[in-house]
Amino acid sequence: MQCPKCKNSALQKRVVNKIKVELDRCPSCEGLWFDKGELNLVLQSKAAKKYEIPNFAAYQKNTLCPCCKTPLHEFCYPGTLTLVDACKSCNGVWLDNREWTEIRLARAQKPWMSCPACKHLQPEEESCKQCGVVIAKYRSKQLQQASRSGESAANKTGSHTSTGYSALSNSQGRASYAEDIPGLKGSLLRFIDSAIDGLTDY
Repeated sequence: MQCPKCKNSALQKRVVNKIKVELDRCPSCEGLWFDKGELNLVLQSKAAKKYEIPNFAAYQKNTLCPCCKTPLHEFCYPGTLTLVDACKSCNGVWLDNREWTEIRLARAQKPWMSCPACKHLQPEEESCKQCGVVIAKYRSKQLQQASRSGESAANKTGSHTSTGYSALSNSQGRASYAEDIPGLKGSLLRFIDSAIDGLTDY
């Protein structure tokens, strides 16, 4: 079999990991050809459980499958930004040098999340690295406030003008947001909230 990238270099058999999977490797560019199912064996638990070549995959006219000689299609491996080339005919996959390591490391990372308080984007954690809020506690209080707000709205029949800005502040739960933040930052936010509530009472 010929390397789909180097064209004139013959692929050679090589065992690449501890589970003794024998792959076809190009001695020139060090790319690897994975027959159907072999990539999952190498990635093990980091492999995508199920993936198909997407319809928008880029048609590689000049990059041919080393097995069946049909053009490969380029797309990002699921859950990563790593571009791979795959064959729609035999389901083999071509990875350039070390791309399989990139895929394994990328899929080993924690999923990303947005902090419900400050919207900071970060890997999934128990607390926000930006504002310090405890994620589960904050979300629990949000649900409690939403429940109380719904009950209050059902019981009220008049306008909200008499309660003014102070009621709006309470419905948004600014004070509870500060309570979830530990340390000096939380103390300062609670002090600011109490000062604002005091001003809006006049």
